[in-house]
Amino acid sequence: MGNIKNVLVTGGAGFIGSNIVQAYAASGARVTVYDNLDPKSGANLYNLQDVMDRVTFVQADILDAGRIESCIQGQDIVIHCAALTSHGQSMRAPMDNLEVNVRGTLHVLEAIRSQAPHAVLVHLGTSTQLGALHGGQGDERSPEFPLDLYSANKTAAEKYVLIYGKHYGMRVAVARISNVYGPRAAIHTPALTFNNYFVGQALQGRDITVYGDGRQLRNFIYVDDVVSAVMCMASGVVSATDTPVFLVTGDVNCSVRRFAEDVVDVIGNGRLCSVPWPEQAKAGEVGDVILSNARMRSVFGWQPKIALKEGLSMTRDFYRTCLDKYVRSL
Repeated sequence: MGNIKNVLVTGGAGFIGSNIVQAYAASGARVTVYDNLDPKSGANLYNLQDVMDRVTFVQADILDAGRIESCIQGQDIVIHCAALTSHGQSMRAPMDNLEVNVRGTLHVLEAIRSQAPHAVLVHLGTSTQLGALHGGQGDERSPEFPLDLYSANKTAAEKYVLIYGKHYGMRVAVARISNVYGPRAAIHTPALTFNNYFVGQALQGRDITVYGDGRQLRNFIYVDDVVSAVMCMASGVVSATDTPVFLVTGDVNCSVRRFAEDVVDVIGNGRLCSVPWPEQAKAGEVGDVILSNARMRSVFGWQPKIALKEGLSMTRDFYRTCLDKYVRSL
C-alpha cells in the first residue's frame, strides 16, 4: 500500500487531463480530479464516465486558492492541465486567459509549496510558446516569441514554475506539447485545436476547411504518447538545478492538408475544401513548425509509438460509439 501514489490532475475532465486520469487510475494510483467543468476549456464529464467510481472528483475553480490548497495537501504528483487553451478566445477575452493560465498556475505552485513540498509537479505548456521558427528545427533552447495571449500566458506560467522549482527546491517539469489528437477531445469547435475539429467534422460527414494551401508543417502526436511522456516526467523528473523543460512532440512532420486528407481517408466521411485565410487568423499563423523531441528521448528514454493513421483509426473507433456526447451543443 505504501507504493500507491496520490495523484491530482487539474483540468482532469478535459482532453489531455482525462486521458492522464484514465492512465493513472488504471495503474492503481489514488487519483483526484480537479475541474470546474467550464465548456470553454473542453471539459466533458463523459470523459470520466468509466473511472468515476475509482477517482475523487472535485468540481472547483483553479482560481479558488483555498480549495486547490486543500486538495493538494498530501499529494505525491500534481499534473497541472487546467487552462483556457483557445488562441482566438485569448485575444477576445485577455483578462480571463491571464487569470486562469497565470494566476491559476500560481495558486497551484503556492499550494504545493505550503501543503505538499515533496510532490512532483508536471505543468502542461504548449509548443506555440515558441511562435514562428523562421526555418530550422525548434527545441528547448529556441527563443520564445508567442503570437497570441494564450501562448504568452503559457510562457509566463512556465517561468513561474521554473522559478519556484529553483527558489524553493520543488520538483517540477514542463511539457511543451504540440498538436495533440485522439479520444476525449472537444471535437465540436475549431477553437479547441483544429486537428480534433477536423476529426469531428469528418465523423459527421461535413466539409473540412483548410486555410490556403494547407502546406504549413506541424508535429502531430497521439494523446496516449503525450500521456506516457507526462507519466515519465512525473516518475523521473530531473533535479531543480537543471532546466526541466521538454518538448513533447511527434517524430514526423506533416502538413495541415495532409493531416486533413488522412482524416478523410481513415474516417471515410467528409470532404476536404480549401478556403482563403481569414484576416483574423493571419496574425497568429506561425508557418512551418518543425520540432525536436530529442531531449525527451535522451533524458527519459521516451519515444512516441503511435503512427498517424493508426492513431486516427483508434480515434475514429472511440468516437463512433459515443459521438453524441461530443458534438452536442455545449
